[in-house]
Amino acid sequence: TGARMVITCKGPLNSSPRSKTETRPPWWAHARKTTPMRPFTVRGLPLLLLLWMIFSSCCSTATDGRPWFVIVSTSRYWHNYRHESNALLMYRAAKAGGIPDDRIILLLAESYACDPRNVYRGWTFGASDTARSLNVGDVDSDSIDYCDPAIVDGQGPMVTAATFLQVLTGRLPMDSPNSLKLDSNCNSTVVVYLTGHSGEGFMKFQDAEFLTQRDMAHAVASMRQLGRFQRLLFVVDTCKAASLTDEMATIPGVVTMASSDTASNSLSHVEHNHEFIGNALVDEFTFEFSDALRRRRSSSPSRRRGAGSLKDLFDDAKRGGKIQSFPVIGGAARLQSLPFEVFFSDGGI
Repeated sequence: TGARMVITCKGPLNSSPRSKTETRPPWWAHARKTTPMRPFTVRGLPLLLLLWMIFSSCCSTATDGRPWFVIVSTSRYWHNYRHESNALLMYRAAKAGGIPDDRIILLLAESYACDPRNVYRGWTFGASDTARSLNVGDVDSDSIDYCDPAIVDGQGPMVTAATFLQVLTGRLPMDSPNSLKLDSNCNSTVVVYLTGHSGEGFMKFQDAEFLTQRDMAHAVASMRQLGRFQRLLFVVDTCKAASLTDEMATIPGVVTMASSDTASNSLSHVEHNHEFIGNALVDEFTFEFSDALRRRRSSSPSRRRGAGSLKDLFDDAKRGGKIQSFPVIGGAARLQSLPFEVFFSDGGI
């Protein structure tokens, strides 16, 4: 009947006491007679081997390496208008590359376009030339019609450090909308863009909480272990941005771009302020990077293939000398030498 523990009573309560010479079998004698424990199997196949085969099969059949974007502006308050412009410029860069909205997760901590102080109600500008910016539906203009074509997946108080990490790692609550789910796989290309205020080693969310560089690096490492990307570009436009990316740049498959080194602040673009809006419209690095991307895309297809690496694009953004915060690129040289359209185009080149 299997191993069983027998409890006997001593003294007068025991009606059949053992003699002094009688030896009692040890407790493990019964256990020897039981059937040995076997590993849990499915039709004889060990469970761990089965799980490994399932994961390998999923990874080998997941051939979709098209890019996913996670774009986040972490700042509140009207004077941080430029951070929403930064995020929307990167959103526009993704859309111009053919990335559909169902593969772009856009999180904005504030709604500046619909702020009552915005004299251009429903619009956000990434350049000071408003005559050129107010071309409705023109993706090559420097305005972003926030209230119509830009599909925002999360805004306001829900844009927190916890939500950002949950989006990256896929550990969202069960009742989260599908628009927040990063359904990438082990063959996917993922671009993460983060803008806002920070200090050395931390990023501020909602001007109320901090996310440390170690938390971000741990989330990216978890993404790698969970098979959520083949290659990942992590771009940060903030003060002392390199202090946020240095650790994650050592993770396999990751390349990073930081708008500033660990000792420098990221600056607003002095050429793009607006007297009516009363704010700086955009930061230096994001504007110059998106402008370099636009210029390279407008070049002839025959030139794009031979001179269009991610490192070339980064160097092109710095070449004009308008970025004063010492941008840094990190990660394996192999990834930096990939064509930039691998990250910024739906079909590559």
